[in-house]
Parts: sequence; C-alpha cells; structure tokens
Amino acid sequence: MTAEASSWFGAMETTPGAWEAKPELGSFGRLWRVFMTARVAIAGVLVVLQAAIYVLGNITDRRSIAVSIAYLCATLAVRFWASPRPPGKTFDAQWALTIGADVATFSLLNLLQSSSINYTPLFALPVLLSSILGPILLAFGTAASVTLLLLADAWWSSQQALSDFNARFLQAGLSGSGFFLVALLANQLALRLAREEQRAKTSQSAARMQTQVNELVIEALVDGVLVVDINGVVRAANPASRRLLATKGAVRSAPFALAAEAGWQPLVNLMHRTFMKRLPQEADISLQYPGHNTRRLHVRTRLAASQNGTQKVCA
Repeated sequence: MTAEASSWFGAMETTPGAWEAKPELGSFGRLWRVFMTARVAIAGVLVVLQAAIYVLGNITDRRSIAVSIAYLCATLAVRFWASPRPPGKTFDAQWALTIGADVATFSLLNLLQSSSINYTPLFALPVLLSSILGPILLAFGTAASVTLLLLADAWWSSQQALSDFNARFLQAGLSGSGFFLVALLANQLALRLAREEQRAKTSQSAARMQTQVNELVIEALVDGVLVVDINGVVRAANPASRRLLATKGAVRSAPFALAAEAGWQPLVNLMHRTFMKRLPQEADISLQYPGHNTRRLHVRTRLAASQNGTQKVCA
C-alpha cells in the first residue's frame, strides 16, 4: 500500500483515451500531429527538390514549383491552426483538406512532371493517414481514388508519348494493389491500438473505483493504519492512527517524520526491523510521552510495494 497527497494508493494516471471528447490529449492526437508534421516535412522537401531541379535547368514548367509551394502553405496551415478530430461517417471538410490535398497535389505533380522523378511512393502518405486515423471505408476509398488516378495518369502518359502502354498500366495496377494492402494492414493495427487503449482505460477506471472503496474502508476503521517509507516518513495515516499518535492535543497530518517525537521511538524501531528482515513483524509496544499516560499498542507490520518499485511499511 502506498500513499501520496490525500490518496492512500498514490497518484494515478488520468490521461484520457484515444477517441474521447478531447482526442488531442490521447493517442489519436499524437498520431495526428505526427502525420501533420510529416506532411510539412514532405512539402518542404518537394519545394527544395523542385527549386533545385529548376536551377539545374531540368524543369521548363514552373507550375510544379507553384504546386509544391501551395502544398507547403496548406500543410503548415493545417499543422498549426487545425485541431485533431476523428472523422465521422461522412467525409468532412478537415479530412478533405488533408487527404484530398495530398492526393490532388501528388496527382498534379505526376501530371506536370518534366523530369524522371516518380511521385507514386508519395501516395502512401494519404493512404496511411486515412487508414490509421480513419475508418476502413475511408482507407479503402483513398486507396481506390489513388489507384484510379494512377491508371488515368498511365493512360494519359501513353497518349502523350510513345511509351509502353502495358508496362505503365501494370505498374499502376501493382501500386494500387499495394496501397489497398497497406490500407487494410494499417487500419487493423490502428483498431488494435484503439482497443488496447480502451481496455487500459477501463482497467484504470476499475482500479480507481477499487482505490476509492479501499480508502473509504480504511478511513472508517477503528484500528490505526500507517504507511511509512524506508526513510521513516509517514505517507498516510487514517483518523484512528492520528488520534493514537496525537501529542499535546495536536493531531498531525501526513506526511510527517516518525522520528519527530521521542515517544514514537518504539514504532521507529519496529519499522526499521521490518525493513531489515523484510518480513512482517508483530509486537506490543508502549508510547511514552512526557507528562502524559503511557499508551500501550499492539502493532502488526507488513511490507508493500509502491508504484515506483520502492517498498513501504503498513502498520
């Protein structure tokens, strides 16, 4: 048994779970911020890459640079001004500004490319975003839209240049199949994470309820209960024990040092013996106060592990 502040069992985590009213404080919010930061990083890399290619004279169409800059501004705006919010059953505006902006930007770069850069791997970002932070329908919808855009790009490229039509369509089909597989696996992992977090949250709620029940029972006990750490500091004391240790009419509130009063020395000795032998102790002791009657007590002690791994004595 441990104690901190007014609780007998120490401070407990109260961090809300992933899909609560304030998701920004849970796993959903952390994942959302990671994805939004990744979008900003990718946008910055695209701007630098397009600028470098243009300086080297490999780009004749400046629209790809403009698209990259616009994408960077959009990602910065979402990262710093939008708040994480799980998607509902409909495709809301926030998700259109994230997933839709990614798909549109990478499609335009594929369409406008005048160099040998392949932008297809970038489509993995919106697919992962929709799979991990959204429902399975949104994930499959994103993968399907990406696949259709890749097939359309392959058809358009084959019409504009004499290239291998079958090879382009095969590459687009393989990429689309991979995106569907990534969407399924990522969504299942995200569902498992959400279930585990919900299970942990339920367990914490049950533990808090049990703690409150135990505190009420201990507070109502007629026997005195003390929780003492290895340094001799009383971390918790129920009303009965505080009355038994009262000196000169003064009742102390935890925490306080057990060695602060000379009359409590028998308790200090029993506490030290418990820690040294690491075994429960039982003894009849006398608390002697100058000018007061001697109090005879029957004391039983036992060791209890605290949340941080240290041990404390319950007497």
